[in-house]
Amino acid sequence: MKKLFGGASALIVALVATLIAGPALAATTTATFPVNIILTSACAVTTAPTAVAFTYTSMQTTAATATGTSVGITCTNTLPYSVSLAPTVAGYTITDQLTNLTYTLTLNGTAADLTGQTGNGAVQTVAIGGTMAASQAGTLETANCPNTGSAQQDQAPADNY
Repeated sequence: MKKLFGGASALIVALVATLIAGPALAATTTATFPVNIILTSACAVTTAPTAVAFTYTSMQTTAATATGTSVGITCTNTLPYSVSLAPTVAGYTITDQLTNLTYTLTLNGTAADLTGQTGNGAVQTVAIGGTMAASQAGTLETANCPNTGSAQQDQAPADNY
């Protein structure tokens, strides 16, 4: 019986010693390191424009306003950019070779070039429109002459950054 009691005493002593000592503390060390990011700024045409369409009758007495379109441009946040029409034609007044009608294209209703724009990371919309002066005779091969074969039919907005 003494042996049993003596063994129990040793167990109690070991348990008390563990409680008094408490948990073992581990040391923690930290270190810092840099994270380098190289961002290449860019702009992209994210929404392509459709056709700018004029409806005009020879010698009409009022100017024609085109049914316009728009282009969506997305640029890196705070990136300065400009938008212009290309190919560039002096003053953006163009005489269509097939119909011999003169028209002017605009961006956002007033300008041929939009400078001083700033990217915000989201799509920014630029309206493309145009006007055609009154009293133009034009050249007709048929009663209704679309300019689908004209070299100046295709115009392109260009973003520069």
